[in-house]
Amino acid sequence: MSRDRERFGRGEASVETVLVFPVLLGVVLVLVQLAVTMHTAHVAGVVAMRGAQVAAQMAGHPAAVPTAVDEMDSMIRGLQGRPADSLALQFDGLSVQSRVVLRTGGVVPWLASRVERGASVPLEVFRFSGER
Repeated sequence: MSRDRERFGRGEASVETVLVFPVLLGVVLVLVQLAVTMHTAHVAGVVAMRGAQVAAQMAGHPAAVPTAVDEMDSMIRGLQGRPADSLALQFDGLSVQSRVVLRTGGVVPWLASRVERGASVPLEVFRFSGER
């Protein structure tokens, strides 16, 4: 190998590293953001379902909504450590709908920052045998 060729190849690994490292770092950050968003979506879904279940079990009781909201809030703080952006419960004649909006952690700023999930549970009502 000639001396000119050896001199030309010097620093090639450094240049390749400088070019490839930002791309790899970006891919890792996007994957971490995806994992954080998926975790937040799972927490929101679980909390929405639990809030609807608690409210449906206490249907007709005046403390149904505050009890369900307190349960939802304590679950969010226990699973995520961050308060919810929005918690909503709605009763219709036959079921309870809940909606939870959570903010995700921001690893990559331009990706999704909020997750919304909802759940619906039928009301639990005691019916006498003559009413069936």
